[in-house]
Amino acid sequence: MNRPRYILAVNDNEALLRVIADWLKSLGREVRAVLTGREGLRICTEGRPALIVLDYYLRRDGPEVMAMDFVPAFREACSGVPILVMSATDMTLTAEVVGADDFLPIDHHRPLATLLFEKARKLLDISDPKGKP
Repeated sequence: MNRPRYILAVNDNEALLRVIADWLKSLGREVRAVLTGREGLRICTEGRPALIVLDYYLRRDGPEVMAMDFVPAFREACSGVPILVMSATDMTLTAEVVGADDFLPIDHHRPLATLLFEKARKLLDISDPKGKP
């Protein structure tokens, strides 16, 4: 069985999405970056990703739409794929609350690239640290 080769990144902030995608590429995987949960689901159903990195608020999908609105659909469409949810606005959330495998609060006092890399590596089960940002 071929291992899934790409990471799916979903974030409604285009500038942040580009930065996140660049960091994730350092893990040696292709990154497919999209601005909406709906587009992410479409891509997920076309080919199974190795990891889904999902922003907590997905305002391009609607003013009140959040990651937990999409997590069940991603779980159904991409069974077994780990989901990492990120948020810069709610630091009190946990992976269990949003239905994800892990949660990354974006604390502006901590290096986001390092935290994202470590959590993504853990979920991908990658042991080779080369390419660390």
